[in-house]
Formats: sequence, C-alpha cells, structure tokens
Amino acid sequence: MKKRNILIIATVALIGLIVFLWNSQKSEQEKEAREAKWEKECLPYNVKKQKLEKQLEDLEQEYQLEQQPRATVQFLFTEIKEELYSQCYPIMKNKGFSGVMALSNQEFPGNEGCITLEQFRELQNEGWTVCVRWDATAPVNQWWPTLQQKIMKLGVKVECVYVPVEVYKAELDSTLQQMGFTTVVCGKSEQDIPLQTNYEEGLWHIGGLGFMSSKPKKWLENAVAQDANIAYLIGFQQEDELYESRNFDAMLSYCENYVHSDDLIVGSVEDARNHYSIRVKGKSPEQEAEYKEKKDSLQKQIDEIDKKLEEINARYEQ
Repeated sequence: MKKRNILIIATVALIGLIVFLWNSQKSEQEKEAREAKWEKECLPYNVKKQKLEKQLEDLEQEYQLEQQPRATVQFLFTEIKEELYSQCYPIMKNKGFSGVMALSNQEFPGNEGCITLEQFRELQNEGWTVCVRWDATAPVNQWWPTLQQKIMKLGVKVECVYVPVEVYKAELDSTLQQMGFTTVVCGKSEQDIPLQTNYEEGLWHIGGLGFMSSKPKKWLENAVAQDANIAYLIGFQQEDELYESRNFDAMLSYCENYVHSDDLIVGSVEDARNHYSIRVKGKSPEQEAEYKEKKDSLQKQIDEIDKKLEEINARYEQ
C-alpha cells in the first residue's frame, strides 16, 4: 500500500513536471514568436531610419567639409572630338569624375568629327558641364550671337569662357563681363604659375595648364599644398594639350587619391568658384536655407519613424 502511494505521488509529480515543462516551453515559444513578430514589424522602420541617419550624417559632414580649404581641379577639354567620348569619358567615369567641354561654332555636338548630340546628353547626365571657347578669328558681334543661340537650344547655362594664351589680354575682361561671363580660363605658358589661390569678385580667373606640358603631377602637388585651383587643358591636336591615355589615367589616379583624403575637389568650374566663395565669404543665405531645409526634412522623417517604433513597442509591452 505504501509503495503504491509512493508510485502515485511520483506519477503525479512527474505529470506535474511534464505539464510545467510543457507550459514553460510553450510560454518560451510564444515569447520567441512574439519577439520575432515584433522584430519583423520593426525591421523596415529600423532599416529606413539607419539610411536616413546616414544621409543626415553625410549632409552634416559635407556641410563642414565645404567650408574647409581644399584644392580644386577641372579637366577642361578644349576640343570635343569623338575620342572624348570613346576614350576619355570611360576612364573618367570609372574614377567617378566629370569634365568640362569647351564649345565653339566649330567644336559643337553633332558637327563632323565631334561627339553626337546623344553622346553630349549622356555626358551631361553624368555631370559634365560646358564652357565657351573664345574665337579671335571673327568679330564678337558675329560669332557670339550665333554660338549663344545654338547653346540656348541645348538648354545649358554657360558662365565660363576659355581664352587661349595667344589671344588673351587683360582688356578683354570688361568685354567678357558685359557678355555675362563670370569665370575665365586663361591658357598660360609653362613659365606662368597656373594656380589660383584667391577668390575674385566679378570675373574669376581660374588659370590653366596644358596637360602634356612639363610636370603636370608637380602642379597638382603644388595645388593641393596651397589649397589652390588648377585647370588641366586636354585636347587632341595641340602638342602641349595632347591626350595620351596612359598619362591621363595616371593623372586621374593621383587626383583620386587626394579626393579620398578630402584634400581635393575634382569637378566643374562652378564647383571651384563656389568653393572659393564659401571659403572667403561663407555660405550664402540661400545655401544656408537649403542646408537647413534638407537637415530639418531628414530629422523630421527620423522623428516620425521613432514615433512609429514607440507605438509598436508599446503594443508588445502590454
């Protein structure tokens, strides 16, 4: 009888233990399922929040970096031959760089031997910009209205003019300003220092350097050391500008290293002018307002996600 009672008690205890373990396991499974459901519901919001926080961080870093002195470089193509698209463009795109195309009545998209209009549009979509090449062979009141009309049909804005060294004179500046240009690239001889370290109100002279002239890498090193601007002139006919793929690729690699260390900006003439203006005068009210608007918009989106996550957390804490 005593043994029987012990067996009954043991059986009941075992059953109780099994029930307890089963309930514990069930409770744990329900808890895990609840947590999995909670994490799944929160996941898209957390992913979006991380992206927005990264955008906000990048925006703030860019804002601070824009005000720090850096060197600036432009690759200005004095001719827009077909080689520009087939040879130079792929190399620059691979590096993440864009160039500046000098347009003239002779060197214009669609002209014989030049890039096509479709190729021009592709380059434009990749961030390439344009300038005008000064034509000293025709009266200003003849060549400029014709070229200006053609440029207007392209739908692009031009504020920069490239003037070859052999035709540039200081007296030309007033004419250029009257024509609406804000920046001039003056081709310089190797004896001149092609670096610009100052910002100029009115017409800004950014300097220039034939790409294949002596020591182009040295000029780049000097520009970085002085936080200065330099424009490399690249062409397909003139000897001191002549494009050569190996040297060109090497030069872009040098620039790429400086860009990665935040010592250099490679871009348009407008990028350089804006950078120098900010360095001297600070950001304009419009630029400050644009930055604040972007920052506030990102922060508002983050706050909205935080509010949604709080609502989800509150439901699962009940």
